[in-house]
Amino acid sequence: MIKQSSRIPRMSGCLSVMAAAVVSACGGGTGVISTDDLLNGSTAGQSDLTSALGSGGAPTVQIAASKRNSDGAGYMTIAMEGQAFTLASAGTVRYGTGSKWTTKVVSGTGECTDAYFGNDKMTGLAMQCQIAASSSDLVVTTPAPAPSAAPAPVAAPAPAPAPPAIDTTVAITTPTTTPTTSQTVVHGGIAVDTSSQPVPPPGVSSVMLTAPGAIPPAPAPGDWEADGAFRLLCNWSKMSYDDPIVYPGQAGAAHHHTFFGNTAIDANTTSENIRSKGNASCRGGTINLSGYWTPSMIDTASGKPIAPKVLLIYYKTGFWQYFNDNSVMQTIPKGLKMIAGDGGRSTAGGVASFGCMMPAVGSDRAGTTGSAIPKSCQPGDELWARVPFPQCWDGVNLDSPDHKSHMAYPEQFWSGDPQRQYRCPLSHPVVLPQITYNVDFPVTVAGSTQNWRLSSDDYDRNAPGGYSMHADYMNGWDPAISTLWGVKCLRERRNCGSANLGDGRVTAEFQGN
Repeated sequence: MIKQSSRIPRMSGCLSVMAAAVVSACGGGTGVISTDDLLNGSTAGQSDLTSALGSGGAPTVQIAASKRNSDGAGYMTIAMEGQAFTLASAGTVRYGTGSKWTTKVVSGTGECTDAYFGNDKMTGLAMQCQIAASSSDLVVTTPAPAPSAAPAPVAAPAPAPAPPAIDTTVAITTPTTTPTTSQTVVHGGIAVDTSSQPVPPPGVSSVMLTAPGAIPPAPAPGDWEADGAFRLLCNWSKMSYDDPIVYPGQAGAAHHHTFFGNTAIDANTTSENIRSKGNASCRGGTINLSGYWTPSMIDTASGKPIAPKVLLIYYKTGFWQYFNDNSVMQTIPKGLKMIAGDGGRSTAGGVASFGCMMPAVGSDRAGTTGSAIPKSCQPGDELWARVPFPQCWDGVNLDSPDHKSHMAYPEQFWSGDPQRQYRCPLSHPVVLPQITYNVDFPVTVAGSTQNWRLSSDDYDRNAPGGYSMHADYMNGWDPAISTLWGVKCLRERRNCGSANLGDGRVTAEFQGN
């Protein structure tokens, strides 16, 4: 029985058609919905859906005969790669795509990731998680929330900007390093002892690229499921109470943050000056002076902030290869700012997730994946905090008052093709790379994570920590370089790994990242 799947986008305050049927109805409802009717867009299916969502109970999804396997059960997608999901009872979930799958028995919360199911044997492909169930297995018992009012019509957005020409020439001046001052007064979140904050690596003030080498291959003709990926490793760069997106110009006004990327990010950092100050703490050096930050991880036993080992950033095609509207992926616009997650959240759910990663195995320790910081990480594990950003832009605004409304997650949209099930909302038609933060904290003492909370976890201390996990992004890439990997790795759907720009040059490792 499926209880919930996180990060499923909403449509006008209501879950999209299949998400509503499988997860929970927007306003309750009972009835039987045929997947054939839904996938074919028939009036019968729409009528059944309307009836089911409006009659006060929970709908039953009936797997049509054409969608069932040899055991009489239909495979239903419960999460796409990078999403978390929760089962009310133990069940076998398969992870993969096409004809290649791996299975795992899951009880409770799982994660649709390579790490959770084991090593990815299908490099470059976008994965999904499915469960085999009869119609009775898919009865939703979780009460559905009351429907929200329909939003006001959205004005037609400006046309998507034309992709800039690719310029592979790197011409970057060495930035100056701006000294930072430590903050010792708490202005938000939980108490933090900053008297002995850890010291970050210094970063570099130059471009760090190798000579051109092998170019990652393009997907085979007809392989529409191959996803593009560019990955980046960053050292942490500083800790402070600043947040130039939420509290611009107000030093020390935020809860405690840990920053990655540009080493001189402070309350006065803007899109206009971000590339003119600071060193770089990410591979590749000063080709990327972006600001990446999250609430700090605090050991409440001592009040001290914990230094992360590394930030692994995914820039991927996300849901794009499953779009059915012929949209073209654009590169990240200069000046883009955004926030993912909810810093005020105090309950389970949301887009972020945690897990006790076992490096030798390549997956999370059983029972540790979820929206709260797990308490059972063992020495040698790495606590991973994961935050996926929305990838649909309104095409006009580089920021918004809440720092979220100009962006949106893809939504499910059924047009008769069961393989291509998504699109960007009409209000946010421009598809961008999907950015995901993976923050890695080493665990050295058994049981130590039971004392760990986020600096933004300003809620009942008897509740698990981590619910307020969120992340901020301020673009500081050299536009020529981000356009290069945006086109070669993502738009052309090449798996560029954790280093290759798509033209054969590789971002060089330094200072341990």
